[in-house]
Amino acid sequence: MLTGVSTARDAVLAEPGLRPDYIGEDLRSLHEPHPAPTPGPDGWWACGESAARVEDGRLRLDVRGVATVDTVRAAAAAAWSAADDGRPLADDGVPALPVGGH
Repeated sequence: MLTGVSTARDAVLAEPGLRPDYIGEDLRSLHEPHPAPTPGPDGWWACGESAARVEDGRLRLDVRGVATVDTVRAAAAAAWSAADDGRPLADDGVPALPVGGH
């Protein structure tokens, strides 16, 4: 949940053993679908109307419309894929993620 202690940035930067299986904005998300991000060309990961990839240690977002929890899901998938491939994000490489980013 992106409430209380956990933020969107925490999810994106989570280490392998601490990565959430599901990302939801609040408790209502327990009753909502959790679409999985899908890999695309050139390292992009898409979820809903959002996409993300890692370029030179920085997370790049492509959001069509308003940022939603799908933006965080795409960002996390891109960040985790890059980190698992030995290309982790720089400390300042995550832009503002307004959804759940308390």
